Amino acid sequence: MIKNILLSSLLVTYAVIAHAQILYGLQKKPTSSPNDAFDVVSIDPFTANTSILFGTDSLIAVAVGATAFDQQHKRYICWGFDDNNTQRLFVIDIDSNVVINKPMLNAQPIEMEYDLQTNITYGLTYSNGVEYLVEVDLNTGIVGNLSALPGVSAVVLNHSSFDSNNGRYIFMGIQNGQERLITVDVVTGNILTSVPFNQTPERIIAPEYDVNTNKLYALFTDIDSTKYSQQFMTYYKRLYFVEVDIASGQHTVVDSMPVEEGYFAGYALGGLAFDQATRSYIVKTADDNGLHLKVINAPTGQVVSSVSLANQVKPFYEIQVDNLQFAKTFYNQSTPTTSIKTVNGKLYPNPVKDILTLEIDEKIERLAIYSINGRVVQENNRPTTNQISTHTLPNGIYILKAATKNGVFQQQFMIFR
Repeated sequence: MIKNILLSSLLVTYAVIAHAQILYGLQKKPTSSPNDAFDVVSIDPFTANTSILFGTDSLIAVAVGATAFDQQHKRYICWGFDDNNTQRLFVIDIDSNVVINKPMLNAQPIEMEYDLQTNITYGLTYSNGVEYLVEVDLNTGIVGNLSALPGVSAVVLNHSSFDSNNGRYIFMGIQNGQERLITVDVVTGNILTSVPFNQTPERIIAPEYDVNTNKLYALFTDIDSTKYSQQFMTYYKRLYFVEVDIASGQHTVVDSMPVEEGYFAGYALGGLAFDQATRSYIVKTADDNGLHLKVINAPTGQVVSSVSLANQVKPFYEIQVDNLQFAKTFYNQSTPTTSIKTVNGKLYPNPVKDILTLEIDEKIERLAIYSINGRVVQENNRPTTNQISTHTLPNGIYILKAATKNGVFQQQFMIFR
């Protein structure tokens, strides 16, 4: 795991949690091979049902923990490998379905976190035996080294969070040969706190920061030394939802009922998000029967939803939640402007009977036709012609979107025969 690189009160709680945000993640089609590209999907946290939003076309592998969500512009961010086995930064706009990938020009962020207040993406990267705090420019792919972190030689994958109230990057890492809970001031680059952490087999895992109350939440792995399985060669474990004191590293159990238990109880890497609006800790856990998606009410520690993922043909990875509306209110932010540029083009004839022609000077990465209610009715990735057949679509009003590397062409048209 170390690499350089939870009867009336419950009903009230559920009523609050039921408005949790839709999640976003990456998932491959059931019939896909390992070298096929991921789709961007929305995920219902209470059913674990996924809906394909659009394909990434070329993202075939994603780095664990190296994802974030640009709340200001509703963009899913990750670094991974494209279909040429090249490391790339993928910036995926949810509303416009544009996938822009850029070369990792000068560094590879091991972890990435987004600051809700300043709308800056930060990360951790490794070079010559030292971890660095970096800022990731989503428009260029350039990683700017803010500061070296003295003595820090490794991070625990997918175990970081961000305090947007105070500008603190929080992560679990190795400093001077010892695992520690570390916080860094992103303005100065200085390490603010560094305390010994997880010095016993019983571990704190999966941290998430609640900016509403300035609390760090996590899961605590309690090992029952009286129950050992010869078959599985491991002890029985219980996961508890806990609050962690950043200054001391000590934890307090929020609810006495375990979130998960079993010989294989644990946290599935890449399956963690925090909905600030409803204070929902959302996590993929495992027990002896497989994976679950759980929604935990952070103030009470109660598990208000638990869905088995055993029937999933293809798992979803690297879940993120859109906290934009919360951040706008909480930090008194103005409504953002779109980050996706409009490109010029011409679409004709309109109305059309059968064949549309799109004149555009740029290479089209993805072309999609939407019904008037926003449903994708036809799509083509990397089309080889500028002519679009509409013969399978009934009469009506539609919207065509053509995504390029530099922006989107969009126009409404009518089919009338």
